[in-house]
Amino acid sequence: MKEQAGDSLCICGSEKQYKHCCFGKFIEFPQKNDFEASPNNLTSKINDAAKAHIEDKKPSSLKELKQELNQFFHGYNERPIDDFLSLSPTQMRSILDNLFSLKNDFFIFEYGSHFEKKTKEVPFLEQAFYFLNRLYESGAMKATQKGNLPKFFVMEFYQKFFSKEELFFTPHKEDDLPEVKRLRYILNMTGLIKKRKNKFYLTKKGTSLIKDKKIKELFNELVLTFFNKWNWGVFDGYSELSLIQISAVFNIHLLNKRAKNWISGEELGGVFLKAFPDLIFNVDKKSYFDPKTEVISCFHIRFLERVCLPLGFLDKKKKGRGINSKNYYKLSPFFKQHFKFSY
Repeated sequence: MKEQAGDSLCICGSEKQYKHCCFGKFIEFPQKNDFEASPNNLTSKINDAAKAHIEDKKPSSLKELKQELNQFFHGYNERPIDDFLSLSPTQMRSILDNLFSLKNDFFIFEYGSHFEKKTKEVPFLEQAFYFLNRLYESGAMKATQKGNLPKFFVMEFYQKFFSKEELFFTPHKEDDLPEVKRLRYILNMTGLIKKRKNKFYLTKKGTSLIKDKKIKELFNELVLTFFNKWNWGVFDGYSELSLIQISAVFNIHLLNKRAKNWISGEELGGVFLKAFPDLIFNVDKKSYFDPKTEVISCFHIRFLERVCLPLGFLDKKKKGRGINSKNYYKLSPFFKQHFKFSY
């Protein structure tokens, strides 16, 4: 029977085939009722401020009341908010309503000259190029009976990229190394690889990219797929908290504002939570952590560790040992060189 890309079970745990479930799907934006209201949320604060404004102006007619309210809300929506790190509600709404892009109203990613030599600064880019180049050289790679990457490649990949990591055991299969599993799915989503008759191949698009060493194009494909199609919540036990991914442009703005010097992951997560305090109401009631701790920890792991470090946006150092250790981060030279902000 002919097997196409996506015939394996979906990574989201639905037990459906990947091609009939999450393949190629974009992360959905939250709807108005996705977040339960809290007594101290931003909406309540705005309503209180509007009430005070009307009491001060004392409009004499319904027409004047409407004019005053329209003027107030327009001004309020355009006003920088401290909790948003000087962005306005209008700007934040724009971020949440649009897919992630490397060129937006807040920053532009400038490649500059000699970007092709930057693969060592971006672990995920280096790993993707290595994976694709191995397929280009071999022509095909036979999958396991379950449709996963073969044992020899998993071990080869581990030895080259993760042998210095503090793992409890040496990976022998794809499921032992989430990083290579994630890479395979993302490369599938980009349309650079395919699986046919239980073998992995490069697509025409992937072949052209590797043959001509189009590193800029590869980076662009990886980042946009990573941010807009891949579900950051896969492989972790946290609550859904999809806003952490949807707010990615704000998160990068947050790094630029707060991570110019060493700062702990907990502190950065706290800044994020201050911008979206009602996110605690989206934490699963069966969670092991209290809601505040879960949001901060999820931001730390899901964004800082599993996105920013692989993409070379941050440098990291650890202080302390064992359970008392703490991770600190600051902007990498790669981030400083290529992200140009509009403010």
